[in-house]
Amino acid sequence: MRYLAIRGFDLEEYSVNMSKQQLNILLLCSFESTYVTQLRENIKNKCPYSKISLLTNERAKAGYLQKINLDEGEDIYSYRSSSVKFWFETDKIIRLLPKFDIIHSLWMEKPWGWHAKTLKSKTECLLCSVGGSDLYRDSKKKICKAYQLNLLNHSDWFSSENNETKEEFIRTYGRKYETIPHTINRFGVDIFDALINRKTTRIHNNRILDVPSDKIVICCGYNANPAHQHIDMIQSFQKFPQAMLEKLFFIFPMTYGVMDKGYIDKIKSSLNEFTNNYTILPIERFRDYFEVTAKYRIKRSGSGNVGKSRLKPVMDYISTHDYVITDSRIAGDKLFIVSPQQLHDHRFILCGIEYMFSLRGDEYELRKLSNTYNANVIFSIKHKASTPGMSEPEFIACLK
Repeated sequence: MRYLAIRGFDLEEYSVNMSKQQLNILLLCSFESTYVTQLRENIKNKCPYSKISLLTNERAKAGYLQKINLDEGEDIYSYRSSSVKFWFETDKIIRLLPKFDIIHSLWMEKPWGWHAKTLKSKTECLLCSVGGSDLYRDSKKKICKAYQLNLLNHSDWFSSENNETKEEFIRTYGRKYETIPHTINRFGVDIFDALINRKTTRIHNNRILDVPSDKIVICCGYNANPAHQHIDMIQSFQKFPQAMLEKLFFIFPMTYGVMDKGYIDKIKSSLNEFTNNYTILPIERFRDYFEVTAKYRIKRSGSGNVGKSRLKPVMDYISTHDYVITDSRIAGDKLFIVSPQQLHDHRFILCGIEYMFSLRGDEYELRKLSNTYNANVIFSIKHKASTPGMSEPEFIACLK
């Protein structure tokens, strides 16, 4: 089985050239999103022989057709509506779709939960990305969570943008999902990692965000959806004392979820009433100044921590078999032992899972192995060189 973790994978992997791979991929998104078109474009750049199709709402199809140049064997499949009363009709449409190597649910949308069984019948790998409002908001609604669980129960792979989200995912939906591969990638948020950590990066050196080093940075939301209540935030900021406002710098990422350009204009107008210390990352010109790249890898073998739920069974096993253990310790979900035996790279299988002793200084760490051939894509965002003839102030002004 071939897996494609489109939002990323563990970076410690064996790298191979997959430019000639012919993966047949279906992306699921019920609305028009620039994130989808950028994702598709970058996969095509690195893997031009792949066929990437889309299943979306009929209302969004026209917008996608204007932005996407379809190759032979690709299509934008559509259904009439995401409304519940059309779900049986949509299910019939999905049944008529061809088979795909990977079907990727970019968000845990409610319709995909209802159609999960039918979608799984169309692929060997159903990949589900988790996080955002799907996890932190919709999971608290009983009906939404029921559909999410049905999607998760039919998924072969999960992906998240950070370990905190992955841990929250397990707390929310249950430890049984720990047995399903779950990859981490910081796609699209490395800009904010740099801001938070104050790293000296290429982004800072070019002052691409024009963030003064002496300001406190406040990131307001993470997309252009009005549900993030940007205007309410701005109205709260206006009540701050002027001395405090002078110490702050506001960033408003409008990098997806743009439903109405007038909404962004309203945000700018509201900010201009009381401060110039802000920048807005607009989706319309994002690709003019940032290059989103994809690197293809294949994981031939990899390892992870033992996991909290498996610590005791593994310790019981090695304590009752032919291993000489003189000391042991637990660090979070990791297990370390001390032994006079030469155990480095020694392996054993417990409950269908393979484990390996890995030498770490004077002790051994137990590692849980996964020996699969999993295709995946790693993304990064880099600042492009400024347009010739454009001054730095002009360049910065284009981002506002």
